[in-house]
Amino acid sequence: MTIQSTAHTTQARRTPPRSQEKKSPSNKRFAQVKIVSEPGKSITDFPDEGGDWYFFRVDHVNSNCKQWTINCREWQISWVIEQQGCNVQLCEGLHFHYVKGAVQVENGWEPRHVLDKDFHLLEPEPEEPPMTWSQPGQEVPVVVQPPQALIDVQTDEIAVETLRRFNRFRCCCTAAGLKPTPSELIAAMQANHSSVCIDASKGVTIRQRNS
Repeated sequence: MTIQSTAHTTQARRTPPRSQEKKSPSNKRFAQVKIVSEPGKSITDFPDEGGDWYFFRVDHVNSNCKQWTINCREWQISWVIEQQGCNVQLCEGLHFHYVKGAVQVENGWEPRHVLDKDFHLLEPEPEEPPMTWSQPGQEVPVVVQPPQALIDVQTDEIAVETLRRFNRFRCCCTAAGLKPTPSELIAAMQANHSSVCIDASKGVTIRQRNS
């Protein structure tokens, strides 16, 4: 006689393996550092087409990481020193980047944190050379113009005609009982002189105008 067991066989439940979540690059925590030394020339990093490599040391301000070094170029040294003096903090991804195979060393290529090439002090514009005449011995002699000869009001046609018209203006004022001010007399003289010059430029001789 076969006896069948009524007990239920307990089966172990398999827990599905947890999927390994990959960290997104956006979740990466970028370093924020403070400059603690002036740049010095690197003796391990070989020069390349950009020249010699320099490096400076930084302390982390947002983590407990050990001290780092950041590479830079010679023409960036003054910028680094200025930021250190102003206590400016540098941010990874903005001021510097981690570059794989950045420098060549004795045993091959190694990665480095490298300061971005856009961070440097602007070079002052070269001063224009002074004018040659400002140099000693290059002075330009001053030519003194002789004074112009006075116009002979008795022979110069324009002067004679200007005075004639001005005298006529004075006579008209006297006849009308008017007493012009000195400024008005000057304006009248200028107006008479201008009208005479205009007539002369048109080729109208004084004798033809007065005839």
